[in-house]
Amino acid sequence: TAAEYLEFVARLRSLDEIPEKVTYWLDWFGIPDKRNTLCKDLSKGQRQKVMLAGAFIHDPKLLFLDEPFVNLDPIYQRKCRNLLMEIVADGGTIFLCTHILEVAERVCTRVAVIDRGHVLASGTIDELKNNPDETLEDVFIRLVGASFVDIEAMEGSEEE
Repeated sequence: TAAEYLEFVARLRSLDEIPEKVTYWLDWFGIPDKRNTLCKDLSKGQRQKVMLAGAFIHDPKLLFLDEPFVNLDPIYQRKCRNLLMEIVADGGTIFLCTHILEVAERVCTRVAVIDRGHVLASGTIDELKNNPDETLEDVFIRLVGASFVDIEAMEGSEEE
């Protein structure tokens, strides 16, 4: 169940006050009623909330998150984004992997553009931009070598 998973994660980390922490995170994510639901029976968004609760339950100072906002509604995306910003403000470090470049642009102080396992560039977003009007998406497309013409050609071939 959702609660058992969080209890398991908390025990792995030898945490104190496990029942209170489990209740806190289920409440924080708005799923206290899913406490005794099998994880396989949760919606994708609810499963994502349980996984994130497991990542946050030990008050981490270092986090590695892969697509943490996938399947979350905008309210919980913002709530999690604010929590990540609090962790960083308190001296924590977060490695965030995402294909949603808007999220990276809003959350990250430094980014790395990776293509096929190779780091093409890294630095602050401003350092990676050729001009102030360029977005992180523009930077990514420029660095991986695709142009809008190439993208439109790919989209056109998919329709055929």
